[in-house]
Amino acid sequence: MQTDFYDALEDRGLQTLLRRVEYKPQLFHNYNKMREVFREIMGNPNCKVLIIGDYDVDGLMYVLETREFLKTLGCENYVVFPYWRRTHELDKEAVRYCVQNNFDFVLIGDTGSSDISTLEEITKYGIKVVVIDHHVCDYTYEQYPEDVTIINSYLENQIEQCNKYAYSAAALAYVIYDYYAQEHMLYYDNAISAYALISLYSDCMDMSNDLNRAIYYKACYTERENLPSYVLHFLNEYQSFNARFIGFWYAPRINALFRGENFELLNEYFFDDTLDVVQRAKCIEMINAYYKTSRELTKQLVDLIDVREYENFVVADLMSAVNKNKHLDKKAYNYTGLVANKLSERYCKTAIVYCQYNNFYKGSVRDLYGKNYLSIFRHICYAAGHNSAFGIKINLLDMPSFLSKLERIDNRYSITTIPNEPIVIQYEYASPDCATIEDMALYNEFSGNTIPVVYLYKKLIGDMKGSQNAYYYKYDWGDYFIQSDYAIEFGTKMLIKPIRSGRTKLLYQG
Repeated sequence: MQTDFYDALEDRGLQTLLRRVEYKPQLFHNYNKMREVFREIMGNPNCKVLIIGDYDVDGLMYVLETREFLKTLGCENYVVFPYWRRTHELDKEAVRYCVQNNFDFVLIGDTGSSDISTLEEITKYGIKVVVIDHHVCDYTYEQYPEDVTIINSYLENQIEQCNKYAYSAAALAYVIYDYYAQEHMLYYDNAISAYALISLYSDCMDMSNDLNRAIYYKACYTERENLPSYVLHFLNEYQSFNARFIGFWYAPRINALFRGENFELLNEYFFDDTLDVVQRAKCIEMINAYYKTSRELTKQLVDLIDVREYENFVVADLMSAVNKNKHLDKKAYNYTGLVANKLSERYCKTAIVYCQYNNFYKGSVRDLYGKNYLSIFRHICYAAGHNSAFGIKINLLDMPSFLSKLERIDNRYSITTIPNEPIVIQYEYASPDCATIEDMALYNEFSGNTIPVVYLYKKLIGDMKGSQNAYYYKYDWGDYFIQSDYAIEFGTKMLIKPIRSGRTKLLYQG
């Protein structure tokens, strides 16, 4: 097994993922201009600053980082624009608020790159704008107004004609803020890197990127008690801060608030500084309860939805599920992305899920294997987001044309092999090699999206003692145990995923 695993990584050029990466701040094209903005804010502690973040986990993490960074600069006269309605465009109400209240600066994260006319409108009122983003846009740095300072990782790639800047907005912001703090010998808490890592995982960014993995080591090796309180409060005694905690525990709870448009609870927990310990604990309890409701709704939608299957795609109208159960949440249209993820898992195909919203259809496209469909879909409808996870908008009358074009795409881009096929290691011995298992678990911290997952393939034999607790079944295997949601018959050939979760775990996958 040992040789097979390491040979598989070398054959695919992935062996470097086992190498620890030290964090080194880096410069970006527009950093000098960004530096001048920060100096201006630091030189005038009374200037009024508005913070605007996009309506998802990445946008929220940007807001939390930026708030701490402003404190580092000595700026206390800032306002976080509260979340109030779900949108992935630059919130026009936030812009009006900025102008009406005579802010000196507005700091925008995870949105705004494509809305150059709105940015220009803000600057007409003497307000200076900062945008930190990573979304695809059709402009160059030089095309933005003089009083707009922007750094976008997509534009960095365009300049250098490469694809190495695969950062979330909050990760990009963290690197910029940290560099400025080090440059000016200011204290910017290392633990804030936790927000950057959360954003990387929540936005499914490519973790083969050296800087992203450096952020991982910086955040995950922070002493537990030093983690930001907004993270620490969600950790229990059985959890550790890592990929699984972020992807299966923390991010889904925050996303549930966004999808359900429960902005009152979100704003209260993250932005109400008057909350005492008891009130904050109550907020966490309410967030957990709301997440449970969100999961139940998602399951109902996935089970009820009518699916049209193509060779490479599955397509579904969310209203087909809602119409079967009138008691479903009327905000189900916010769940197109989550349902698309589940359908992509179920059918092993790219999923398109849409729902009528006012006079158009809004929807989501999800592909679990990292295939780049964004550039293709931008030719047949409005599409914005990431290569394999993006939103779409279609006029009502254009839907038949869209489906016809989709069928032609399906025929043209026929896929015979699935990219990013998992690495499966056959294992026949009685006890696992601990060092290799630990390396597999570390590797799987970075797998997914563009990096293949590694699995063990093992038969459950008679000396692997089984037991059950209140939460799962477990089967002893050397120094480890295999964890399963249900009982496994002896003789079953198992697909097992090594993961980090407090300690290394082996999860039965089927």
